[in-house]
Parts: sequence; C-alpha cells; structure tokens
Amino acid sequence: MVMDLEITNEETTDADEHCIPYLKGKTTHNVISKKSDIENPKRLNRVFSDICGPFDMEGYSQCYYFVTLIDGYSHYV
Repeated sequence: MVMDLEITNEETTDADEHCIPYLKGKTTHNVISKKSDIENPKRLNRVFSDICGPFDMEGYSQCYYFVTLIDGYSHYV
C-alpha cells in the first residue's frame, strides 16, 4: 500500500489513463485469410519455413529442434 503519494503532473492524456499492455491486449486484428494472394509461378520460387523447439527430451536422432520447409507452389513438405 502506498501512502502520501504526490502526483506532480496533474495534466493527463487518454494514453496516461490506461495501461499500454492492457490497450494492446484489447486491440483487434484483421482476419487472416486461408488463401494467399501471392502467386507462386514455379517450384521453389517461394519456400516457407518454420522451426519448432527446443524440446525437453532429445529426439530419435539426438535433436532438440526440427525445421519444416514447404514449397509455395506444390505445397510439398
């Protein structure tokens, strides 16, 4: 508990009245489309990647991470 706290700046703005992380949590975003509008004219023109890990236990090949690579044209993983 805080007692005898003096407020030195009496002018407040709307941003000062609310907590910034609270405001960021309340913001909304546009719906992410299931279809891409990016054209992939040939194989390996655009490759998407993702990394997952580290895992608590090592895998069959003594690895703690794995990477996925997906071709944007053929969707081959």
